[in-house]
Amino acid sequence: MSNNQNQGGVSPSAGYAAGMPTGGQTGRTPRQPPPRFITGASPGGGGGQGYYTGTGLVGRNNTVALPKPYPEDEQFFRNVYSSMSPQDKARTFDILRRKGFYTGSSNFENDLQAIGNWIAFSNDQGITRDRALFDMDRFIPDREGTGGGVRRYRVSNPDDIKNAVNKAALDTIGRAFTEQELALVVPGFQQAELKSQQAYYGGGVSAEAPSTQAFGQAAAQFLAPTEANGFKFMRIMNRIFNATGGM
Repeated sequence: MSNNQNQGGVSPSAGYAAGMPTGGQTGRTPRQPPPRFITGASPGGGGGQGYYTGTGLVGRNNTVALPKPYPEDEQFFRNVYSSMSPQDKARTFDILRRKGFYTGSSNFENDLQAIGNWIAFSNDQGITRDRALFDMDRFIPDREGTGGGVRRYRVSNPDDIKNAVNKAALDTIGRAFTEQELALVVPGFQQAELKSQQAYYGGGVSAEAPSTQAFGQAAAQFLAPTEANGFKFMRIMNRIFNATGGM
């Protein structure tokens, strides 16, 4: 992502002091965002550069990237969580914790609470969530006591993993994983996430953990190779029959 240029003589940190965590509550009405500097055409017409006072969200390139605020409900917070890679989660929650948007121990419930605080902050500032994360890291001071200590790592929620890998198994071997198989697959995926984050913080070049879809497919092929090959063969035969009008 390119660096955002803050122009017009307005210091973002001045407005951000009032934009601290709101508790991640759902269903609240966002505050009227402050004027934001934009370049190019505004949603209401016109061009050049100036200050935007609408309810849309301005991105890091100083254009209105979204026409309205983010939803502030638990399902949206869950969607944001599930869309993030392990590296994104590690970086995002590290920033949210240092800036005071994440409190308590590391668990799924507190992760969603922190995302709610982040989304509320984005809406109140009238900026996209990626820009909000970027700007809060630059302009909001770290909270005391957040530096140092033991580094914490995060892995995906087991239920989210089960849903994703079961879909991959259905596509690969024609059935979902058994409970015994899930007892191997879910910790295996979390271990892959953990290793990826450890490599990321270790410096140098690191690879992201595989997606749940890719991991689920590989696990299905490993745990049930005969079924995987048979199901793949049947799919090929079905395509042939469909193309020729059947038997």
